[in-house]
Amino acid sequence: MRWIDRIRRAPHPPLQFLIAPSQARLLETVYSGEKPEALGEAGPPTVISFGTRDGRYDACARRLERACRAAGMQASIETIPACPPENAFLFKPTFIKVKLLTVGGPVLWLDADALVTQPIALPEGDWDVGTLPNNLGDPVNPKAALCIAFNPTVAALRFLEHWEQLCAAHWLKPGHDHRRFNYAREILAGHYEEGDLSDAVRGRLVRDAGREKEAAF
Repeated sequence: MRWIDRIRRAPHPPLQFLIAPSQARLLETVYSGEKPEALGEAGPPTVISFGTRDGRYDACARRLERACRAAGMQASIETIPACPPENAFLFKPTFIKVKLLTVGGPVLWLDADALVTQPIALPEGDWDVGTLPNNLGDPVNPKAALCIAFNPTVAALRFLEHWEQLCAAHWLKPGHDHRRFNYAREILAGHYEEGDLSDAVRGRLVRDAGREKEAAF
């Protein structure tokens, strides 16, 4: 039997994490609603984002990083090679997952063209994914994908991996990262705890800064 035949006939392994947690950065492995009181509050988040090196979004990323520093917030913001917008949109959950596994604490994703005007503290409570209502009134995407928080829990990682797989499904059109984010919410309803970021960001965040659809939360 040729080796390729053995591979084809081998049973599919169970789905595992696509990226293993670092030994130095242990993921909180309790499930939603089972977090021991001793773990305390979520703590200050690290703002994460990326911008494509196209002369526009890399400049936005640097502006966001400066705004975070000025507001006294930790930030881990990167640039990636220039690519078509759709590719950048669909890379978002993979980037967030890597940061969640390496930062070692809560992360707050902000689109590169957003701006922080004051420090943002995450809400208290045992939640996995923090969301924000879409202030553009989009009925298809009730939650905005420009601002999402993730606590370092297994449920949050599972959410990210479902979102990541939806973004890798090129047949799933139309819809970019925001639509697939809301798909993931529908699919995983009841399997993770969702927190509301509305009070946390009110008066502290501007979306699409410098663009026609700029709006403050």
